[in-house]
Amino acid sequence: MSREIKFRAWDLKEKKMYYSPYCIDSQNMGGSICVTPGDKGCEDGKMGLYYGEEIDFELMQYTGLLDKNGKEIYHDDLWKGKICGVDDIFQIVCSPPQMGALWENGVMPFIAERMQEGEIVGNVWETPELLKEKKV
Repeated sequence: MSREIKFRAWDLKEKKMYYSPYCIDSQNMGGSICVTPGDKGCEDGKMGLYYGEEIDFELMQYTGLLDKNGKEIYHDDLWKGKICGVDDIFQIVCSPPQMGALWENGVMPFIAERMQEGEIVGNVWETPELLKEKKV
């Protein structure tokens, strides 16, 4: 089974999420990332190029899974659902070889059907307060 490989990027300076970054190239462009706001590609002429300088983006990979509302699940998303009988908000990890939900002292591997029973309620960048509200 194959899955679509795509990313989103959190701009650490602007505190803004970019979906479908246009290109990611850490070697050929001197440690660069190019992002296009609004998923418009290059047609609007507003592509941001960041090269030869410190990259202030966090990249998050798409897991290939959808939540119960059909929303794509990415690395660092906050998923609300039940795992091993515990209803809570879990941080999603998609950083091979670890792919799953953070669980106590490790990562609980994805069970695709289980992910479709819960929903994405935010992510660690835009809604970090949801993790602080967690019952531990």
